[in-house]
Amino acid sequence: MRSMTRHRSCKRSRCTLHRFAGLTLIECMIAALVLSIAVLGVLMPMITGHRCLQHADLHSRAIRIAENLLEEIVPRPYATGGPTRTEWGVDQYQAFSEQAGNLRDFSGQLCESEDQLFSRSVTVAPVTTSLAQIGGPDLVGKMVSVRVDGPNDESWTLRRVVLAPTQP
Repeated sequence: MRSMTRHRSCKRSRCTLHRFAGLTLIECMIAALVLSIAVLGVLMPMITGHRCLQHADLHSRAIRIAENLLEEIVPRPYATGGPTRTEWGVDQYQAFSEQAGNLRDFSGQLCESEDQLFSRSVTVAPVTTSLAQIGGPDLVGKMVSVRVDGPNDESWTLRRVVLAPTQP
């Protein structure tokens, strides 16, 4: 009798162990879902940060492109200059534009390849500012605006006033 009892108890414990030895399909699916959510929680800030860096890089390149052209224009003669871009005066930049893929510096050299995604244009308009309220003269000059258009329908505009030479 004793051997029968032992045999029966061994059978029961084996069945119990066998039943709880592995994971069910639903447990595996829940574990995969939890793991997926955890991975997304880690990756989303990284992806967002990368996009912000790309946008900041695009923005800084556009501003640099506009500043380079403004720095080219501002020291030029106030009145009309020579026939080539290296000799132009401020007025001759009116309606100047360069399309994407054809950006050049003042000497005619192509700009860097990553800058070729942008296009730029210039407007020059007369401007007068009155300083009468503080007892000063009227300031006469030209407003130079450089607009840079980016690849994602974004645009940046920088402006500077070039004052007319004063008469002695």
